[in-house]
Order: sequence, then structure tokens, then C-alpha cells
Amino acid sequence: MCKLPNESLYWSEDVFGYPFIKSLMTRARYQQIKRVINVAMPTPEQNAADKLAKVRPFLDLVNAKCKQLYIPKENLGLDESQILCCSRSARCSHRGTKTKKPLKNYINVYAIHEAFTGYCCTFKIDERKANEKDSVKKVLVEMTSKLPPRPYKIAVDRHYNSVDNAKLLLNKNKYLYGTLRTDRGLPKDLAARAKTELKERGDWVWDMAPPSLFVTIWKDIIDTVFLSTFHTPTSSTVERRIRGQASAVVTCPQVAKDYNKHMGACDQCN
Repeated sequence: MCKLPNESLYWSEDVFGYPFIKSLMTRARYQQIKRVINVAMPTPEQNAADKLAKVRPFLDLVNAKCKQLYIPKENLGLDESQILCCSRSARCSHRGTKTKKPLKNYINVYAIHEAFTGYCCTFKIDERKANEKDSVKKVLVEMTSKLPPRPYKIAVDRHYNSVDNAKLLLNKNKYLYGTLRTDRGLPKDLAARAKTELKERGDWVWDMAPPSLFVTIWKDIIDTVFLSTFHTPTSSTVERRIRGQASAVVTCPQVAKDYNKHMGACDQCN
């Protein structure tokens, strides 16, 4: 009924304060209760089995609403997000880890977003289980199973992309594309061709393998490998900024242009 810009103002000694609220409890007591409030009251067994048991109903509700309120278009992006964690007792947080992440203390979230709007289609909290670390394949299967039964094109980085994962999603009528690590299915003959044929920026070589696996190596600042289950060896162009010079138009495979265009969905949502 009486909204103030800051909760602490309800206990203020000037005109903002409310004697009725002050008579109920102190500000410190209110903040202490709010800090430990839960949305569920699991049993000790449920709490031991699920690190997110106290907030699981809320997370399931949000995921259900994300799926219910909007059907995303075909281009999606799967990536990780880091949410700042200030709780000392967080069970899923990375505390003071020495990584290149911008946050020191955070909770890791896997999420699929629509490429153009950044809409969050579904998400999963990394529970950091001691004996069962979430594998990349497990995350992909669980995340994509929550999408509507439509053929989606999902952009991923090299952490999630591999020949095995691409084939797995292809059987589920989902198409995977993005950068690829050289030790995750890159043909040896294609790597040998790249050493001799990639001479100038914009050059690229490619190869195809069943079922509809398209692999290409593109010479940008460094040699970049892409894997896709729906692209073909179609050429396109991208604009590249060169330090100390004007922007230049560089030839590239179509998969590289689509990856640069659609991979930033998670960052757009952030």
C-alpha cells in the first residue's frame, strides 16, 4: 500500500518511517528472516539428494512459463551465464575460483535463448555435484528435450560441439552448428589440406561426411574450425575490423556468418 524506493526507509526516523512496522520487528530481524526464506520445505532426504530442493518448485515454474508464453523461432543459441552469488552457504556456487570469468563468486547457468530477441527458452542450473559432474552430452540432451517438437538450429561454441553430439541431436530433429575443437572429429586429410591451401585471410576448405556433417576450416585471424549438420559449402562475406586500418569485407563460409550472428543470444539476454 505504501511503496518506498528502499526497504530500509520503512524503519527511518524521519517522515518516511512507519511506527506500525517498527512495532512489529526491527529492521535487522526483518532482513535476517528475508535472507533465509525458502519457496519449499523439503525433507532432509530430498535436501540431501537435490542441492536446489529449496527453490526447485520456483525454478520448475519459471521453466514452464518460459515454454508456455512464447514459441521461439528456428534460430537459437546455447551458452552459459554467470549469476552473482553473495551467499556464503550457496551449495552450487563457484567461490573464488581462478578463472577468466568476470565474476569471482557465481552460480553457473546453462540456457537456450532465441537468437534475435534473446528470449530465454529454457535454463538449467549447474549443480556442481561432487561425484557426478554434468557432462556436455547430458546438458545438451536435457536442454533440447525441453524445446517444442520443432526442427531448431542451435548455435553452440566449441565446448558443446562435437561429431557425436551433432549426430545425437540430428536424430532428435535438432540441428547443431558452431566452432569445433580439432580433437573432436576434425578429419585428418582436411587438416592437411588447410596447411597448404589456406594462405590468405578469407580462404577456407571444407569436407562433408554422412549424415549431412559439414566441416570447414576458415582462415580468419587464426584458423577456425566449424561443424554443422545443416549448412552446405556456401560462400558469404563478413565485415572485419583491422587495427589501424579501415574495416574490410572478408570472404567466409555461410556457417561462420550465421555463427557470428546467432551465437550472442545469451549475451543479449544478459
